[in-house]
Amino acid sequence: MADVSLESDRPPMREDPDDIIVDHYQGSYGATIRFDIQEPTALAYLKSIFTSLAGSTASTIDLISQRSIKGEGIRQFILETIINEREPLKTLKVVQGQGGASVRWSRSHDGWIEAAELLDGLSASGGPAHQYLTQEGVDDAIVEVAFRE
Repeated sequence: MADVSLESDRPPMREDPDDIIVDHYQGSYGATIRFDIQEPTALAYLKSIFTSLAGSTASTIDLISQRSIKGEGIRQFILETIINEREPLKTLKVVQGQGGASVRWSRSHDGWIEAAELLDGLSASGGPAHQYLTQEGVDDAIVEVAFRE
């Protein structure tokens, strides 16, 4: 059976307020990947990752290996830019395995721009607020970015 955290109400363990906690768990609407962000600098950092993917010609990033990003229930989170083909309807795939989930999120240049722009609404709100970045019922999990929640 898959290792999925069912303790979605627990507070994340934070070493630094600029840390981004990425938690994979079974939520009310199914599989959920929640980015818990408390500081505007951390939100800007996530946006810069999306923007860099949008501007590159061939890019793949393991999000969990990036500074200040801590995975819970996720061992690998690959973000990739789709080049020379249309973005598929299903952009996020999750495979359960030993040590947590392996996630692959594939977007086109325009898709990463859209993801970055959706984060602008969170910045403007000042928080607390959240934004969904994937399609419920289509993708393997709902990606939710929670700011100051």
